[in-house]
Amino acid sequence: MSVRAPVSLACASLLLASACASVAPKRQHIIEIETARFDGVHYPVPEALPPADQPPPSPPEDPRLASAESFSPAASPLPVAAPDLHNAAVRDNETDRLIRGYLRWVEEMYRVVRQLSLGGAMADPLALRKWHADEAGDMGQLIEQAAALEGAFVDLAQAVGVDLAGVLQEPGRAGRVRLLFRLTACVRRDLAERTRDGLDYLDARRRGVEDAELRAALRQDSARIDKQTEDLIRQTSATLTCAQLAGRALGGP
Repeated sequence: MSVRAPVSLACASLLLASACASVAPKRQHIIEIETARFDGVHYPVPEALPPADQPPPSPPEDPRLASAESFSPAASPLPVAAPDLHNAAVRDNETDRLIRGYLRWVEEMYRVVRQLSLGGAMADPLALRKWHADEAGDMGQLIEQAAALEGAFVDLAQAVGVDLAGVLQEPGRAGRVRLLFRLTACVRRDLAERTRDGLDYLDARRRGVEDAELRAALRQDSARIDKQTEDLIRQTSATLTCAQLAGRALGGP
């Protein structure tokens, strides 16, 4: 069985299960911002593609994301030299590592949400948010890897004359470069929003706010519950989009 089949099934089931779930409150200030620049070059945002091909919106820049990997207990204390992403073989290897790492993360999230959602709505509205906090380190490493590759594909597109705003279906190098650029942007944005959610929870705990207070604040405000449900559905849809791009990059149609 191909990698795409279980991932697509898992993500579709996740979206269905999440629609009836409630999670902890999130701030409502996520907005579109100017696309990131690499080496002074402002790359275009695709506008003419179907919604399924678009990466999720870029969340606001958050300085906490730069140190998110420090939450990982497995983080190496020694500096590691950055791979030379201008080398085609190295770039291909790093892209494959990112795709497979992200798909493993998606499968784990599906298992967590499915377990929490058995029997109806989540018993603990903070459960997914706390899991985001636990995963902040691993997500931070994937974000860093995705951002580096995103910049490398911008450089590659300039070097070979590929318009990143073109269609993904174009055969040959052009379509492949566009696909990988949009995939890495999608992964970076998806995980950045989820990491921010986990860091918001950790910030609240550092301020002395107990889980019971967070749960009570959510349950006493039906509008916040509705907003959290909408946010969860939107997040899950963004993850499904990224997983579909990842499956395509691994060789699917």
